[in-house]
Amino acid sequence: MPADHPATRLIARVPDWAILLVFCLVFSLQVISSILQKSATFDEPVNLASGYVALRFGDHRIMPQNLPLVKLLAALPLLLADVRMPAPPHPWTDASRYAFAHSFLYEVNDADRLLLLGRLALLPLALLLGGLVFRWTRQLFGRPAAAAALGLYCFEPSILAHAGLVTTDLAVTCLMFGTVYGLYRVAQDGIALPRLLLPGLALGLALLTKFTLPPFLFILLLLALAASLARQPLALRLPGLPPGQVEGRGRKLAALLLVLLGWGMVAYGVIWALYGLSYEATVTPGFFYPASWSEILPRRPALRTALLWMRETRLLPEEYLYGLSYLVAKSGKFVTFLMGEVRFGSWWYFFLVTFLIKTPAAFLLLIAVGLGVQGRRWREDPLCAAFLLLPVLVYFTLISVSGWNIGHRHLLPIYPFLCVLVGGLVPWAQQSARGGRWVQTALAAWYLAAALWIAPHYLAYFNELVGGPNQGYKYLVDSNLDWGQDLKGLKRYMDARGIDRVWLSYFGSASPDYYGIRYNYLPSYHIFKPSPDRLPTSVVAISATNLQGLYLLGNPDAFKAFREREPIAKVGYSLFIYRLD
Repeated sequence: MPADHPATRLIARVPDWAILLVFCLVFSLQVISSILQKSATFDEPVNLASGYVALRFGDHRIMPQNLPLVKLLAALPLLLADVRMPAPPHPWTDASRYAFAHSFLYEVNDADRLLLLGRLALLPLALLLGGLVFRWTRQLFGRPAAAAALGLYCFEPSILAHAGLVTTDLAVTCLMFGTVYGLYRVAQDGIALPRLLLPGLALGLALLTKFTLPPFLFILLLLALAASLARQPLALRLPGLPPGQVEGRGRKLAALLLVLLGWGMVAYGVIWALYGLSYEATVTPGFFYPASWSEILPRRPALRTALLWMRETRLLPEEYLYGLSYLVAKSGKFVTFLMGEVRFGSWWYFFLVTFLIKTPAAFLLLIAVGLGVQGRRWREDPLCAAFLLLPVLVYFTLISVSGWNIGHRHLLPIYPFLCVLVGGLVPWAQQSARGGRWVQTALAAWYLAAALWIAPHYLAYFNELVGGPNQGYKYLVDSNLDWGQDLKGLKRYMDARGIDRVWLSYFGSASPDYYGIRYNYLPSYHIFKPSPDRLPTSVVAISATNLQGLYLLGNPDAFKAFREREPIAKVGYSLFIYRLD
């Protein structure tokens, strides 16, 4: 839009708080609408149950590989609700954590009420992330650009999908982005007290959300190095000291490393504070570690030695170290699915594929235009280029070689940076010819239409390159499409068509019985306490993940015959409905 365009003039007159208020309302409306229509995804019951146990008893051992921050935040409103505790199953094994969570939500409590409270408790993190996207884009490119970046964030399907879930992906995205933005403020505006404390707090909270320490710290170190190479000096504005400047690449790098060290000290204190400044794990009767220390210590000598040393020196709380060891022991041991193939292992190009088919096509085109247009500006402002591109490129590379091919959601941290990047197109569009402005407007309309059309099935979004969500199951399943979220939709489908009972193969940890779904059991991963009935019915409902045989290790081709048939319907794009007669 040109500078004198009515929309540009309107945005220029609207205060920031009004733009952010509209964003909060529109974003929240979309997320809450989806929350109300979706059942629990696979990990939500165990996250919520383990969070409540950790908050009430101080015991973090139910789901050790998932760090406690998100679980505690989600469980906070449950302290005000009438929550009952089931007896833990015996023996306490790795799998029984899910059985306990199932009983916690679906047998002794009202699952939908607790899920709603937990999901809403995490929504502010998504709103905070949107505010940070707006603020950074405004600082770089101005208010119209910030409004555009916020609009991209507000309607990005993957962001909307995970903003309403009791999972860690959106939270760690918010905290990582906030920490990187804090380092940019230090490099651009100088070292000041708030920039020493708040990013350190964000870093500590990020390290309590996911075990992201090595790649995240590597990105921060690279950014510190890039900032030290910038032409401008580093300003010093600390209380009790006269204002000053740090000049010279070596001195600036040393100052920035000291800032990171200070953040690390703050983060270290935050980690210990959350575990109550106690090394020993809290022992709650009936709850146990799912495996012994000796079973989960990694075989690689260097990692094993490092973890044993951290235990012996009590460098970190016992429960934190156990979760880290457990995750290392489990890493790389995944069964994965990509483009029709099931594999024990990973593909180096897995995340490249997910990015290309799970990102709206209009967004992909805007990113390509943004990379081309911003080239000249970045030669003049390499600091901006480094802070927008390095986190995306380095994180994308590291997650691609990690072998964690279990979900596009692991790419979520790159999207806020891409929103800022594309928002920077607005100043260029203001100066471009009318044809360029029309192209940009058409892409924006296409992007908005894609988000509105997929609602409320944001998790199942696939772009037009593969034929949309109807064809998505041919390329990706599990948390990319089918995470157990459509039991409510199945019940609505059955009621609307007078279907009394179905044959059901369900991938998820929610309860068909809780939603009043009458079913005959088909091989699933997994249904707790499946119905033993075998009553007549001609309708079959199969989760897309089971249809592709991803986790049906005993018989991966159990539903091969159905893969060759066309379903009569798809519920939320994740549950396929067939009729046998």
